[in-house]
Amino acid sequence: MDNLQHLLYGIDNEEAKESVKKGYSLSDDFISYHMNLGDNIVICSDHGISKVQKRVYINKLLEKINLLKLNEDRIDWKHTKAFYGGGGIIRVNLMNRERYGIVNKKEFPKLIRYIMRNLEMLEDPENHVRIFTSIYANEMPADDRKGDIAIMGVSKGYSLSSVIGNTDIIESVIPYRTSTADHGYYKAEDMEGIILMQGKNFRKGQSINCRIIDVAPTISKIFNVDMRVDGRVLTEALIQGI
Repeated sequence: MDNLQHLLYGIDNEEAKESVKKGYSLSDDFISYHMNLGDNIVICSDHGISKVQKRVYINKLLEKINLLKLNEDRIDWKHTKAFYGGGGIIRVNLMNRERYGIVNKKEFPKLIRYIMRNLEMLEDPENHVRIFTSIYANEMPADDRKGDIAIMGVSKGYSLSSVIGNTDIIESVIPYRTSTADHGYYKAEDMEGIILMQGKNFRKGQSINCRIIDVAPTISKIFNVDMRVDGRVLTEALIQGI
């Protein structure tokens, strides 16, 4: 469903809408086939979805400001100083942190400021809309899997892509060929996912406020497994005595 809605949700015709509905119907069938195979069933989405009109290729921007180099449509790590890996995260190709790091810590602050200036100035040439609504930069190199620069918000109708190669920095989506919907980056739609829980260990008819990171500790509680993970046990969803 994630892939299907990324591709089709933003297309305004009945064929696309019906395909999304059919996807949900097939998902319902899949779940029904497994209802009797386990004591509990948990269904969750990792985010909501929003229509987009244009894709913003961050690596192309980094390439045009001479921080990312390509060799036959692959990143040339020996000559690349920064890269975008998705999820709103830009990382500097730092020595002693990245596998092929070439940037030393002394150069790091200057490089971050240079990237930030270019991100802040980026606008759509067709309508002069500023692309980014919120950007955060670390003063010190980030830990593993975190961003040296984190893009926290983009203007409505725009989405970010980590694709490299022969693209412009900003391109209109192409129905049935590129993603026409995305989960934004801390937009309201990101917070509108779902979690459904049914089974012998769950209360019936409960509506609670929860987050996707609460699923793992809740399941761990059911199996009496002690795990140190983010999130909380959804005790209000569980039958007492577990």
